[in-house]
Amino acid sequence: MKKRVISAFLCTVMAVSLLTGCGSDEKKSADNKGSKDGNYEEFITVDVYDEFANYQGVQSGWFAKIVKDKFNMELNIIAPNVAGGGQTLYQTRSAAGELGDLVLVNTSNGKLNDLVSSGLIMDCTDLMDGKDIVENYGEAIDVTNEGLPEEGMFAFPNSVSTDAATESSEGLEPTFGPYIRWDYYKELGYPKMENLDDFLDVLEGMQKLAREKEGSEDIYAISLFKDWDDNMMNNAKQPACMYGYDEVGFVLSKADGTEEQSILDDDSIYMDVLDFFYEANQRGLVDPDSTTQNYDTWSAKYTDGKVLYCP
Repeated sequence: MKKRVISAFLCTVMAVSLLTGCGSDEKKSADNKGSKDGNYEEFITVDVYDEFANYQGVQSGWFAKIVKDKFNMELNIIAPNVAGGGQTLYQTRSAAGELGDLVLVNTSNGKLNDLVSSGLIMDCTDLMDGKDIVENYGEAIDVTNEGLPEEGMFAFPNSVSTDAATESSEGLEPTFGPYIRWDYYKELGYPKMENLDDFLDVLEGMQKLAREKEGSEDIYAISLFKDWDDNMMNNAKQPACMYGYDEVGFVLSKADGTEEQSILDDDSIYMDVLDFFYEANQRGLVDPDSTTQNYDTWSAKYTDGKVLYCP
């Protein structure tokens, strides 16, 4: 095995975790110890393999400055989404034994077990001794590392909380919701919506109004991208979250623990959402670039006001 360096593997609730990986670069080895204030003695570049990133390359901006000033290092983001999606980049880098120094991946479908078995991530038990994260979130860390081929602390979940499961974590701005162009919704008279069919009617009215007012036919109520597809079509799953469901493998699990749905069930919320998008497409409300564009293209359209709804 190549020299092991600290690599983090972040996990979304019941799905993803933060791991530490193996690397060969001497400048990132344990010999380059940090000083008491946290800075590395020599400037280092840390490769961050991130399945969820929509940016690739050396990170810039205010956060990059904080990382440089605080630790004397920079983060080089490696993003499968930008590199074309799929598992090709993951498989290629894994085969080379150099997935990354910090690794952020979805841990479902046995991926975490494979990473541990392959020696691509390191056991951080000794490094975490006495750390607040273990004291505060030890139970979640233990669950994340259950059933692995080796004992140890290989992965750390994100989206963990010390609040009770019955306490809302979203506050006033939910992660998922029917976010729409409020100016055109206002001009329509704030129509009431009780279900997805009502929502389609509103979106259709907004698209017609927006095109008339802006004199542009390339404004669409809905625009999609496939970068985040994995167990299911991610954009198709997102409206299900408005009804309290989120994905666990190939199942949609209700947040209050009362129900689990296979996405293939005829009466599943996932199928309802597929019907929603089918009807939207039949009405001409879906951007025809949705089958080919990536997140960056979609994001630019949304920023320019060319997309009226965002989940």
